[in-house]
Amino acid sequence: MPGRRRQLPGSLVRDFGRAYGARLRAGPSPPLVLAAHGPRTLALAARFADTWNTYGPTLGEAIEQSSGRNRAATVQTR
Repeated sequence: MPGRRRQLPGSLVRDFGRAYGARLRAGPSPPLVLAAHGPRTLALAARFADTWNTYGPTLGEAIEQSSGRNRAATVQTR
């Protein structure tokens, strides 16, 4: 469409810069939170997410999940 162009993947932004002198400045991205409960998703969270969450585990389960994520993060940094 006239007056539109792709600025960011998958989003269309009107080109107001020509008419008003405005510039689109990308800000910081929001953190990526990934829900992870098992070993595979914890490994994905360690690789791609900024943080992770899980649903109401017991204290022991939460400690085990956190340990699994930390192990996966250690492997990812090697």
